[in-house]
Amino acid sequence: MLVQIALFAFAMSAMLSLIIDIGYAHVTQAQMQNAADAAAIEGIRQRDVLADGARRAAVKTVVGWTFDDNFDPTDGDADYQFGAGPIIDLTEGATSLHGMQTSSIRDVHVYKPDLQPNPGNAPEGDMVSGRFCYNADPLPSESVAYELQDTVCGQPQRGAGAYARNDFNPGGANPNAFLVRLRRSNEYRDLEGQTDPDVGSSGPSLPLTFGKATTIHGDDPASNYSVRRDGLTVRATAIAETRPALHLGVPQVNPATPALTPFVLSGACVGNANGAPVAITVVVNPANGLITRSGPATPPCATGAVVGRFAANVATLRTVGVPAPVAPVPVPCQAVNSVAAPRYSPISSPMTVGPDRVVGFARVTWTRTPNCPPNPTAPFAATIARLAPAVGTNATAMLPAGFAAGVPPALITELLDRNLGRNGAVNYGPVLVPVLAR
Repeated sequence: MLVQIALFAFAMSAMLSLIIDIGYAHVTQAQMQNAADAAAIEGIRQRDVLADGARRAAVKTVVGWTFDDNFDPTDGDADYQFGAGPIIDLTEGATSLHGMQTSSIRDVHVYKPDLQPNPGNAPEGDMVSGRFCYNADPLPSESVAYELQDTVCGQPQRGAGAYARNDFNPGGANPNAFLVRLRRSNEYRDLEGQTDPDVGSSGPSLPLTFGKATTIHGDDPASNYSVRRDGLTVRATAIAETRPALHLGVPQVNPATPALTPFVLSGACVGNANGAPVAITVVVNPANGLITRSGPATPPCATGAVVGRFAANVATLRTVGVPAPVAPVPVPCQAVNSVAAPRYSPISSPMTVGPDRVVGFARVTWTRTPNCPPNPTAPFAATIARLAPAVGTNATAMLPAGFAAGVPPALITELLDRNLGRNGAVNYGPVLVPVLAR
């Protein structure tokens, strides 16, 4: 009986010690994943605001702040030292089981990730810009097996080695996603500071501490990896992509966010195959606020077609799915000033059933004719410029409260198709928002 109790106690001690080591790994991975998620979002958020080098510097700053106790990167956080898991140095030891090792604690005893900017956009880098395309394959999305895949996201495969993916392709035309990696492994162990300068970085792997006393198999000196010798590898990867906005918030003053245009535009007249900018000359009827095309036709928007109309209360049109306005709105020419700074315009589209509805938002500038007609009831000319898709501010790709009351469930798929520009729907150059994709 005593022998059984002794064996049971030994086994339980081994299990508990492994639980501690694996718990360290889980906590470290969660801390790293939080930083990777925030950094990937920042990489997309700044895509159309900063030059690529400045954007990558901003991403690096976000990760630095995540693991900085007081937002002062110069003091080393001597008091608290919050980071991406502990750093414990284990040296010497006996036999291939590495027993009786000596542990030492560094002055900075946590890993403080220092992401490299990777300006060459190498697939294995800490930050990688590219295209994301959802893949439902339950197997891991990153593997050397995908290096042989000819195309990824509709473009030639640019991934390499173990960093080839089936849902993200580095570089290429029209990058819509940003990938961030944090690592604690032996990948860069032979490089100074475990860093491939300007490309990738890694912290030291998590060594077994209490687990050294367990019956984990000793390492083979000829093997490339042993958990006893090399420790536990911990990684965190996040991909953020752009997605058309479903809702706009109330304009903010500090920082300033774009206001809404006083009119709603038709997606058929401001869209094209790839969302490239368009400029349309129009005529406005001051009696009812209708905006009609006056320039050459572009199918399916003919000369004389209704491009849009002014709305009495455009503030109610901040959410996809709400009905487009139909009531006449008098618009005196003198009351419609030119707007050079981009504003957000609701975009409407006919539905298979019911009224036209708002399907998204686009960035628009508006130039009115310099001189209004002497007759205040006479139509006046203007030019509407719908700008290229860009990541916006004060917008979201989620509807926490769902679609507005009155939207039939049968229309939800159609609304989403038109919002996302898929299944043949027109690309209206939407206002984009960053979302986590993986």
